[in-house]
Amino acid sequence: MQQNKFRKVIVAILAPMILLVSFANCFGKFAIVKKVYEVNDSFNIGSGLLAKFIKTLVMYFPFSILYGIGFLFDLILFNLIEFWSGSNPVGYNEYDENGKYVKTYEENGEKLLLSYSDFGKRLDIRFEKEGDSQNLVAFRSEPGKFFTEKNGELKEISVSSETIGSKTILKMAEQGKLKSSKVIDTKTLSDLETKLVSESL
Repeated sequence: MQQNKFRKVIVAILAPMILLVSFANCFGKFAIVKKVYEVNDSFNIGSGLLAKFIKTLVMYFPFSILYGIGFLFDLILFNLIEFWSGSNPVGYNEYDENGKYVKTYEENGEKLLLSYSDFGKRLDIRFEKEGDSQNLVAFRSEPGKFFTEKNGELKEISVSSETIGSKTILKMAEQGKLKSSKVIDTKTLSDLETKLVSESL
């Protein structure tokens, strides 16, 4: 009788420990924790030290609870699935093992090719229409800036827009000289921006 109770206590203690150790060894991308971090990092109120202070406050509450819950789900469930299946059901599984992901949009003979590399740190944008193409490069660490690449060297360009009625004029200039311009429907531009933002989260 005494030995039976002792055996049950040992099993009750060892079973969760063995499960936790076996799950913890299934390393994955921690997709939920990364998504919580990205949302936390997107709080840009103020600038400089004030922005860092606000991000830190938001991280402590309520994001500390979300980080904890996300970490547990990643550790116990999603990393285990990713370990055995090769893909994480929550996200980041669109990138290959080298951190590359390509997305294509086509409409009315125009093609937009988005090539992400280094797990989204760099974005190569290629616009094709009637045999002509234009390439831009953007970096997550430099939001709002665009570059052109020539012979492995990046040159910053400025992109501006002007809305007139239902149309938007996009202008691209390098060193103060207009390189190209394009007129598109404002609604199409808005839809594309919404689609890109929702896919990046």
